Amino acid sequence: MDNFAGTRVWVAVSLVGSPIALTALCLLMAGVLSSQRRWVMAVGAIVAQGGGGIINEVLKQTIQRPRPLGAQAYLYGHSWSFPSGHAMGSLIGYGFLCYAVVVCWSSSRNTRNVAIALASTLILAIGISRLALGVHYISDVIGGWSIGAVWLAICVLVLQRVARTEHHRGATV
Repeated sequence: MDNFAGTRVWVAVSLVGSPIALTALCLLMAGVLSSQRRWVMAVGAIVAQGGGGIINEVLKQTIQRPRPLGAQAYLYGHSWSFPSGHAMGSLIGYGFLCYAVVVCWSSSRNTRNVAIALASTLILAIGISRLALGVHYISDVIGGWSIGAVWLAICVLVLQRVARTEHHRGATV
């Protein structure tokens, strides 16, 4: 694969982790979950993705780490480098989708394993794409994944607590 074709592949992978793609994923998940009357999970999807976006922006504005040289070629406007919003957002978005598949839509161990493998591969590829395009340092991507994992874990723990409470009331989560 020549350099131009390779770059196009990384740009495409990166787009799957863009704020627009992740917002669409979040809204789609919330819509499907709502149509199944899984209100708590639907709200959880929105809170997880929206809260992650707020955390990312607060950290970027607080830390204000400049991007690598040449990063502007693949950016729309100016933003700071740490943490990687694509890495953080994709871990939260695709991680939550994987959680929803496992909790709400799959009783098959094989389906769960495939969901986890696909989400993990996609999250990894999106992070690598940000490095390949030269728009982040490796610490930005690792930081984004780490912060995203902590936030997603908090969201899942809260959802599980709410689900237990609602289950005792007899409500659908």
